[in-house]
Amino acid sequence: QVYVGGFYRVPGTTGAAATLSVSTPVSLANANGDTLAFSSIAWTSSGNGDATPTIPSGAFTGGAQTLLSVTRNTWFESCLAFRYLNTQLVPAGTFNGVATFTLSTP
Repeated sequence: QVYVGGFYRVPGTTGAAATLSVSTPVSLANANGDTLAFSSIAWTSSGNGDATPTIPSGAFTGGAQTLLSVTRNTWFESCLAFRYLNTQLVPAGTFNGVATFTLSTP
């Protein structure tokens, strides 16, 4: 599980929303050069006391994708539990890749 949280603060009473996004390469790779599509990795989102998770559950697309619009002066957090969708047979090994989460302000 990975905890993703943040706060977007803007002084005053106006301000556009910030955007939480995630970016991944197209695939993960192991030491032998075998690949696994990043789109075969999904997550379930949860949070303490959340009737609806702040960050929706979903799957990587293998590129940049928007996860959440964060209104001014708002705290957000979610715990993401990742899983392999088991969509293809892959060789044994450790597959590596990086997902970068970014909060961008206008």
